[in-house]
Amino acid sequence: MRSIVLLAACVGEGVAWSMPETWAEAHARANLDDQAIEVKKHHSQSKVHLKSVLASEVGIIHKTEYWGKVFVGTPAKEFSVIFDTGSGNLILPSMKCTSVACNSHEKYDPANSKTGLLVGKEGKSIETNPEQRKEATIKFGTGKIHGQFYQDKLCLGGHESACYTANFIGTDYESEMPFDQCSFDGIMGLGFKDLSMGEGFNMVDDVVGQHSLPSNKFSVYLKDHEEGSEITFGGYKKSQVASDVFWAPVTRESYWQIGIDDVTFNNVKTGLCSKCQVAVDTGTSLLAGPSDVIESMGTKLDVKQDCSNFGQLPMMGFAVGNTVLNLLPDDYIDRSGGGGVCSLALMTLDVPPPKGPLFIFGDPFLRRFLTIYDRDGPRVGFAVAQHDGVTADSAKRLIGTVSDGTKKAEARSDDEEAEEDLIKIHSKVLRGAKAPVDNEDPLDALDNENLSWSSMLKGMSSGSKKKKAVGGMLQTTQAEEQLITISLARTNKR
Repeated sequence: MRSIVLLAACVGEGVAWSMPETWAEAHARANLDDQAIEVKKHHSQSKVHLKSVLASEVGIIHKTEYWGKVFVGTPAKEFSVIFDTGSGNLILPSMKCTSVACNSHEKYDPANSKTGLLVGKEGKSIETNPEQRKEATIKFGTGKIHGQFYQDKLCLGGHESACYTANFIGTDYESEMPFDQCSFDGIMGLGFKDLSMGEGFNMVDDVVGQHSLPSNKFSVYLKDHEEGSEITFGGYKKSQVASDVFWAPVTRESYWQIGIDDVTFNNVKTGLCSKCQVAVDTGTSLLAGPSDVIESMGTKLDVKQDCSNFGQLPMMGFAVGNTVLNLLPDDYIDRSGGGGVCSLALMTLDVPPPKGPLFIFGDPFLRRFLTIYDRDGPRVGFAVAQHDGVTADSAKRLIGTVSDGTKKAEARSDDEEAEEDLIKIHSKVLRGAKAPVDNEDPLDALDNENLSWSSMLKGMSSGSKKKKAVGGMLQTTQAEEQLITISLARTNKR
C-alpha cells in the first residue's frame, strides 16, 4: 500500500500553509471522507468559544517549533530537522535542488558521500534494480516539492555514534513559499511504519533493526525557553523527571497512540470520553480532541472570557486505568490582552474509528510531561518533567489517581488549597499562553499526487531568515554515558 503522511508547511507572516486534503491511503482504514480544509473560529450551540480543525489538518496550528541536528553521509554532514512522532520519513533537500528554498538550507549530495546510494522506493539500488519507482511528487496549496530516494549512513550523534543505514527522500525541487521561510532543513519522522513511504523507510524500525542504540527507546523533554529542550535516544535522563514513569501500551502502531478511559476534572471522571484515543505528537503545538467532547468540556468548564474564574478552573486530566495525567489551567486556556481575555485552547478534531475518537497531545502537554517512546513494547511512558518550581508534592498531583468525588468537604477544601499552590507554580513551568489569531487566513483545500508528509514542517518567518539551528551533542552523566542526547533549538511565532 502506498504510504501517505501528512504535511503542514512553514508559516510565513500573513500566509497560512496547510497539509494535503485527506489522510488517503495511509489512513484508509479510518474511512475519512475527502473534505476541504477549513480552520475557523466559531461559537457552538453551547456558545463555547472554540477553534476547530478537521482530521486532515492535524498539525497546522503552531506557536513554536523545536529542532535539532543529525549527521548524514561519509564524511558526515549536519542537517537540522524536526523530530516528529506523527510521521515516518526522513526528508532533506538535495544538491539537485537549485530553487531559492533549497539554496537557503543545507543540501544532501550523494557524490560527496562514500556511503551514498541512489535507490528506488523498494530501497534497492537503481543501477541494479531500475524497475523500481524512482521519485515522488508532493503537491500542497500553491506549493510543491519533488524528489528522489537515497540511502546513506545516518548518525544521531557526533563522533560516529548511534549510526545506521537509512533510506530517505532528497528533494530536487521545493517551491519558494513556504520552504525558504523554514528555520530547519527537513524532518525526521519517528512514527510507525504505516506512516512511512514503504518497507525500509521507517526511521525507528531501522535504528532498532540495526541495533544502533543501547535500548530501543527515545524520550522528549521540552522547556519553554530557547535552550534546554532535548531528545534522547537509548532511554531517558532521570535528572529530567520529577516522578516515576507511568507506562501505557500503544493501541495502534501508526502514531504513538494510547487509549484513555475518560476525561477528568480534578481527578473525577466526567463520562465525556470513555473510549477515546490519544496521539502523542512531538511535531505540533496542537492540543485537540473530538468536537462533541471539547464542546461538552467547554460547557462544564464555563471559562469566562474576562478570566474572572481562571483561579477556580480545575485540573483537566486523562484517565488511563486508575492513573490520571493532569494539565493545569495554563496548559488548556489561552490568555491574551495582557492575560485579561481567556478562551479554551483545545481545538475540535474529529477522527472516526478505528483510529478515533482521537485527542492530539502536542507541545503544551509535552512541556508538562517527559515522554518516552519504547519500540519494544510498544508503549509510551509519561513522567512529570522536572522544571523549576516542580516539587515532589506537585508532581504527585500532576500524575494523580482517579477519585470518585465523594470525599468529605474538609478533605476537598484541603485538596483545593493544595491545588492552588500547584497552580501558582505553573507560570514557572510552562509558557505564557497566547490566544489564537482571529483573522488567520483560511487554509486551502489541497490535492495530493503521490504522497504527503505527516509532519508539521512548521517554520516561521519573522520578517527575515531565521538563523540555523544550534543543536548537537550534550554531555551526559556517567550513568547516562550511553545515551545519545540532541539539544533542540526553539523558535516562537510572533
